[in-house]
Amino acid sequence: MDLEEDIPENHLVRVVNAAVNRLDDTISDAIYPGGYGRNQNRGECQIATPLFGAKQSANIK
Repeated sequence: MDLEEDIPENHLVRVVNAAVNRLDDTISDAIYPGGYGRNQNRGECQIATPLFGAKQSANIK
C-alpha cells in the first residue's frame, strides 16, 4: 500500500516532506540524539510533524 498515491501532487505535506528531506541528517541527529533505546520515530518525522501542524494551525480562523 503506497499512501503517496492518495496525496494530491501540490499538497502541503509534500512541500514539508521535500524541505525536511533536504536537511542534513546531522540536524535531526543533534535535535533528537537518541541514546536511550531505539527512537520511536525518525528525526525527520519529528521535525516535519510540528512544521505541518504549525501551518495547519495558521489556517484556522
